[in-house]
Amino acid sequence: MLDLTLKPNPLPKPPMITTLALAVFPAFLAQEASAVKIEPRTELEFAQVATWPGSKTSQTLLGVGVRDKTFFRVKVYALGLYVEPVGAAKALEKWKETSVKKMKKDNKFYDALLNGKFSKT
Repeated sequence: MLDLTLKPNPLPKPPMITTLALAVFPAFLAQEASAVKIEPRTELEFAQVATWPGSKTSQTLLGVGVRDKTFFRVKVYALGLYVEPVGAAKALEKWKETSVKKMKKDNKFYDALLNGKFSKT
């Protein structure tokens, strides 16, 4: 039987979506945005800003990525990480001038991203 239980990814190996988010993190803090972001491999469009049903506030797209997974002939998933922009910017401000290479090695960055007191979708 297939176990579909979500399990946390241990550090220091970062979860895939946080690794993808690193590539666009500096632009996020600078609030650069267009109407949509296109994930290049799948060519799927993600809205730069989204307001989810039942929510009064919008979230900003932090990054997009692809995960290859073969299961019942479904091979590719495109996903986006949305965050509440003001809270995320405050929680992650200390890494604003940090290179992606350094952030990848910084467990405190991942902890702040995953456990920060701001909404994530």
